Amino acid sequence: MVVSIILLLVIYITGLTCPECLVDRITQFFAITSALYILLTYVYLNRYRKKQLFCFELIFGISFFMSTLSLPYVLSIIDDWHARIFVKSEIVQVKAYLICFIGYLCYMLGLVLNNQKPQYRSHNRKIDYIFTSRSVQIANSFTLLTIILFYGMGGSSLITLYSNQGSDLSMRLGSWGEFMQYAMCFYTVSIMVNLLSEKVEKSSIIRFLRSLPVLFYLNTALLVIPLVISGYRSNAVQLVIPMILMYSLAIKKLSFKKIVLMIVSGYLVLFVIGMTRTGGHIEEGSFDSYAVIQDFVSANAANTFFVDYVDEHGSTGGGNMILKMAAIVPFMQSFIVAIFGKNSFPQDSSSVFTLTFYNPGEGGLGTSLIGDLYYSLGLIGTMALMFILGRIIYIINKKQSLYTTLILLILTGNAIFAARVEYFYIVRFITYAVIFLYIVLRFGQPVKRRAKSLASS
Repeated sequence: MVVSIILLLVIYITGLTCPECLVDRITQFFAITSALYILLTYVYLNRYRKKQLFCFELIFGISFFMSTLSLPYVLSIIDDWHARIFVKSEIVQVKAYLICFIGYLCYMLGLVLNNQKPQYRSHNRKIDYIFTSRSVQIANSFTLLTIILFYGMGGSSLITLYSNQGSDLSMRLGSWGEFMQYAMCFYTVSIMVNLLSEKVEKSSIIRFLRSLPVLFYLNTALLVIPLVISGYRSNAVQLVIPMILMYSLAIKKLSFKKIVLMIVSGYLVLFVIGMTRTGGHIEEGSFDSYAVIQDFVSANAANTFFVDYVDEHGSTGGGNMILKMAAIVPFMQSFIVAIFGKNSFPQDSSSVFTLTFYNPGEGGLGTSLIGDLYYSLGLIGTMALMFILGRIIYIINKKQSLYTTLILLILTGNAIFAARVEYFYIVRFITYAVIFLYIVLRFGQPVKRRAKSLASS
């Protein structure tokens, strides 16, 4: 598989030297590239993730395709209003398509390099700790505390986040948005702690549900349910997906049929929430061609926008990533801003893209993963960081520890929106989650046991 990926990389990088040569065969080029993407993803999942199909790679693979390689389909159905955010040059569109597929190839290379023969055929993570009742109590209590702080700072506004928007949409989270992130971070850790508890029952779904602490259910009711009701889909799935994944790892492996059912039903739920969160309602004809892909339109546009932008203005050299990378160290962002000022750094890719088409406060278009990388570091940087992403996923799948399991939960929870955000979007969340897990391990007295397969075969 490594040889095939490298060969495709050589071919597609060569294509970048003369993208105009592909314009005359643009339809065939789009179709062949899409087919190669699907085939490559299928082969990888079948070879390496067959026994644990509900994984980051599956969710990210679907999302990345819809955010990048659905470009020709998107262009064929959008109206003039939405088309304005796309670069109309077919050469730019071809070049963006090439760069997106090159980025995915580098990501796949990171996944499979030195992994030609699967070393963990069961694909079930192993872990040598279970959490005591004291650990569970600490995790759930701290989570509840952060949720209380979140509501104390005005978090009840979450319920009307989309149905009662102010004039400045960029300020809709107010001062409570920061505390919501802390609550989500702590809740994600609590998912792992509760499902690896010494008291959790695995014999049946009913016994499992009954064995979970009341405090965990209370935290779920106070945080997850309001996120779903409010329509804040990105944050809601950031908690729901880790819960499903942890159940699959620790309690019972999900079958292929259940995974397909969850993906289809999950999409329908997200679609309905997206259509109704501003007070609207589902009408006959709502499921039209545009509605199917509306969440991925701006990401496809961002790819063409930033390819054209960088060709004209050049990349930022990574200056826009400094503050995001600084988030790995707590409070480092604030320290850097206090010394240099926020305006000393290039704008985020999402800000550049949005402000090109909207006035401040009117709304947001977001960005795309490949667009953000190309805007930041050009083609070489895009290839390097996508390869690193693949290696990170490979490493956390291979390493069997509490910390890598937690990082896997967080990354998988973010996988569905990862192709539509900045590359370093999730690093701060991971940092604080790891710190909280350390506190639980330090004071919660985890019980060490012999390594055993978590998921039932």
